[in-house]
Formats: sequence, C-alpha cells, structure tokens
Amino acid sequence: MSRVSPLPFGRPSFGRRWASRLVALVSATVVIVGGGALLAPLASQASTPGCSMSVSRTIYQGNYTTHIPAGFGSSGTTFVACYMVIGFSDGSSGSAVSTLQYNLNACYGYSLTRDGVFGTKTQAALMAVQKKLGINVDGIYGEQTRKAMNWIFSYTSTGKVFGCRKL
Repeated sequence: MSRVSPLPFGRPSFGRRWASRLVALVSATVVIVGGGALLAPLASQASTPGCSMSVSRTIYQGNYTTHIPAGFGSSGTTFVACYMVIGFSDGSSGSAVSTLQYNLNACYGYSLTRDGVFGTKTQAALMAVQKKLGINVDGIYGEQTRKAMNWIFSYTSTGKVFGCRKL
C-alpha cells in the first residue's frame, strides 16, 4: 500500500539531517523576525542612547525632585531621551532600569523587584502602563513613554515623598 503525498510534486528526497537544519533555520528566522522589535532598537532609536544611568530633575521652582532614566550620547552628553529594550545589551540593566522599576511600583502599583534588570516582568508592567496611558504598546521604554508616565516626586528640602506627577 503506497501513501499519497500531499505535495503535488511528490515527496522531496532530502535527508533527515537536512530537514532538521531547515526547521532550525526557519525557527531562528521566525524568532528574529517576530521578536526583532524587542531585541534591537528601532531605526528611529538608532541615534538615541540606551538608558544607562539616572538623573534627577526638579520642577516647580526646584521644590520637587524626581529621578529619571538617562543615557550618554556619543559625545559624552547626558540625554534623558534614551531607550530600554528587553534583551538588548545597551539599555537593559543598571540604575536606569532600577529607577523605572521604582516608578512603576510607586506610581502604578506594581511589585517589581528593583533588581535593575529589564526582564519580562518589567516589560509586562511597562506594556500595561503604556496601554493604560493610551500610547503605543511596544514594551520599549523611550521618549514617548517617558513623557506620558507619572514619576514619583519628593520634596527637595526633606526628601519626603510628594506624589506622582508628569514631568
């Protein structure tokens, strides 16, 4: 009894090793193409540095202070317009991520561990906040998210927490 091939041109005569390599190649391609936005900065972020530190910002005549993620530009200039992406070495760990985690906890009620790692839990919390704010939900911390988010402010003179406000 012979089996009828579902392929119109018959069964390919490739070896088992070749077939497993093809499956591995196709799977890797799908992961790279499907997850590419999460593994590397977008083209529009190419000139924007990854967030590698935190800087303080004051508002209302210097009465209130917050800390926000920032990065270094190629000339050594500090930029608050920086990005954090899961799985990308520049902007996925350090004090900038810890600052973001602190703000997600304080202003949006999450219980993230402040470990300074932009992992799946931090990304999921960020995506939920992006959705709540009505902005592009991509799981990437960047300028649009920074401007839309609330940040935890403290009184500059005492350090006592004031509350969450936009920059």
